[in-house]
Amino acid sequence: MGDFQLITGFSILISGAVQLNCGLTVYEWQIIVYLAWFSCLTHLSCLMVLRSYLYAHTIGRTWRLIAMGVLAVMMIVGLLPTANYGNLFASRPRPSDYAVCYLRIRHSPGIALLSMIASALTIAIGFISRVMKLHKVISVTLWGRFRIQASHRSRDILRAVYKWCTASGPNLGLRFALVYRPLLAVFLVARFSLTEWFSMFVEVCSRAIINLEIE
Repeated sequence: MGDFQLITGFSILISGAVQLNCGLTVYEWQIIVYLAWFSCLTHLSCLMVLRSYLYAHTIGRTWRLIAMGVLAVMMIVGLLPTANYGNLFASRPRPSDYAVCYLRIRHSPGIALLSMIASALTIAIGFISRVMKLHKVISVTLWGRFRIQASHRSRDILRAVYKWCTASGPNLGLRFALVYRPLLAVFLVARFSLTEWFSMFVEVCSRAIINLEIE
């Protein structure tokens, strides 16, 4: 399933690029890019599901990451012209205009440019995170050690702040409310966020939600 999505992404982008000089319209290019983006994110989710398998099969992991890297670059390049599109039904370019005439990024509405940047960053960050997570030394050993050390240091700081806030003196309750509790909240949110970011269930669900949003 994941490999089929990879092949599908290549096929869509290559066939679309070949047709640029044959009258492909702006609207058609935008649909092509959206379909390829869907395939790209689906394959990234599949890589996450296969993480344990790819730990032990380095050859399969290597060629998939190389192919995914090439597809990600093609995807980002294909997204660049969409910064010119803006609202296709309100201003130029019109949906029926030739896409080959709008390959270079021009002065465009902010929403179109921001949408292109957000889509490109989603692909780039998703690929970089897969490279990290599919290498056990990076995702388990190095990151695991960093998390343990950071957790110990953070808890040591919280203990010191707690002792200072609960020590005898004026404004004891005020110090506890304004210093210790905000720091504790930051620590818990950061720890929860990092745990969720490395969670396979949350990763797959987030990719599925993103895919549904672009359909």
